[in-house]
Amino acid sequence: MEFLNPYHFVPFKDAPSTGVIPLGDFKNGIPEHVFHDRYVPDTFSGRIICSLTTQTPMVIGGKQEKPDPEGPNIVDPFTLPDGTAAIPASTLKGMFSSLAEAASNSAMRCLDDTKYSYSVWDPQRRCSSRRNLPSLYAFFKKGRLPELLPFDSSQRSGLSLAEQMFGMVDKKEPAPGDDQPSISLQGRVHFGTAVHQPSADDAGRSPFGPPKKLKILAGPKPPCPALYFSRKGYVPKGELTVNDLPNGRKMYLNHNPAPDRQDYESRCDENDHLKARITPVLPGTRFVFHVDFNNLTRLELGLLCYVLRPAGNFSHKLGMGKPLGLGSVRVDPLAILLVDRGARYGQDDPLTAKRYQTGWQNQNEELNTVLSRSAYARDAEQVETFGEDTKAFGFKAWRDLAFSCLADNDILAAIEKIGAPVTKVPVKYPQLDRAPNPELEHFKWFVKNDRDWHLYLEEISAANPYFTGLRSQ
Repeated sequence: MEFLNPYHFVPFKDAPSTGVIPLGDFKNGIPEHVFHDRYVPDTFSGRIICSLTTQTPMVIGGKQEKPDPEGPNIVDPFTLPDGTAAIPASTLKGMFSSLAEAASNSAMRCLDDTKYSYSVWDPQRRCSSRRNLPSLYAFFKKGRLPELLPFDSSQRSGLSLAEQMFGMVDKKEPAPGDDQPSISLQGRVHFGTAVHQPSADDAGRSPFGPPKKLKILAGPKPPCPALYFSRKGYVPKGELTVNDLPNGRKMYLNHNPAPDRQDYESRCDENDHLKARITPVLPGTRFVFHVDFNNLTRLELGLLCYVLRPAGNFSHKLGMGKPLGLGSVRVDPLAILLVDRGARYGQDDPLTAKRYQTGWQNQNEELNTVLSRSAYARDAEQVETFGEDTKAFGFKAWRDLAFSCLADNDILAAIEKIGAPVTKVPVKYPQLDRAPNPELEHFKWFVKNDRDWHLYLEEISAANPYFTGLRSQ
């Protein structure tokens, strides 16, 4: 049966990344806008207000406990102290910053040097053993790929664009006699917590659905070459070397959001100790949040707008259970509000001055209602007082600016294809069609693939912007 794997990859590029600052310049305080000691002319500071609407059930975990050692983990939903459904600022930052890294071919700010190994069956002893492979970082030692690893001042030549915007911490290991201090940088983009914003029709209705038991989240993990290292075709695990390049940055596809499908729910009681019982946020639930930023260049503000909504039909993936179809969300920009720091602190009366001097507001009537009912209503009211000559660029104009400046068409094609809805083909982990219990027997497909089929995940590019499923060697 034709199907699509739950995740695909945005390719890495060996070419120089967009907007890199040479490390020597950074150590000398150049350019000024990256630092926090002053507001720099010809940069942008302010706030973007957005709504986030769930398209499928979503799980943002809070407190977790395991009352029964043989039963599933109990994952309570994240809420504010008063019980209001919410999404932590750190969760939003992780989702958007990782997309900014991918879009600008920047370094991966959070990536551990995982040790890889694989299992080998010994027919004489009738048992399996583990064989070691190179660790993850070893696969990034060719060309410019070391520049994509988390920041290490002893090995890097510069700071990538996403590191400049969202911050980084030096991973350099101190060495005897090394008198060079480690380097860290605070980001200039800060997210607020997304808070549930019920509509007038939702009054008194809980945003949470009934508890569900998730299927085991134990799909094929790296180094599975058929899915993670297939840029040159199928590679057996035993033949994987550092000359085989990783496929790229992992992103999850959006499943068919039909309400009668619950492919994420476990329907058996075996191996319950490996599962989780969750309380999902229902589809159609809306949250509102803000993003504050300081000293962003035109390219940086454009990139921020791009990752908030890369395309009109783009959906982000958020929270637990993404490969099972949970966590598809749509982000809508509601307003952009810009601060003129020179005017605010040097010219305007501090007692009567407006906080924002220029701005843009979404003209969609429904979204305007969302904004007027939110905690940001007073901020947004200022947009109505701006004259036509002080209205800011619209959201789409900022996003298109970033699109025209970003490094690579293959990267942008992959991001927008993976984020588009999938409606005609099932999205699921590879499994044998006639397996007696497919929920617990994913491994059988990979055994047969290694032995007989040699299928692998084909790269998406601007020349091939379509999903083809798993390709035969």
